[in-house]
Amino acid sequence: MNWADFQPGRRVVCISHYEWAGTLVNALPEIGRVYTVRAQKNHPLNGELGIRLKELSIFSTSPKFTPLDGGEYWLQARNFRPLDETRLDQFRKLLAPTPEKAVQP
Repeated sequence: MNWADFQPGRRVVCISHYEWAGTLVNALPEIGRVYTVRAQKNHPLNGELGIRLKELSIFSTSPKFTPLDGGEYWLQARNFRPLDETRLDQFRKLLAPTPEKAVQP
């Protein structure tokens, strides 16, 4: 996993379901949805890269499972794929409406 692919401000797409945590937290990322990375850090025990998203703040609904650092969960970066903005720009150009050519009488 490349640390640079998950820098704050980079856009990522969720590629994995989080259904197991549905009753423990207030919100979950949706597979196929695009998000923006707000923060990143390595997990202190296993070194795995964690991210937080601008569009989604995930808090526990149970006092038993509240994270220690401020109460907001870190999501595992391996469940997201970074988007190539260059390719996105090219795709947007293809989708942009083009003016109709005037019909000559």
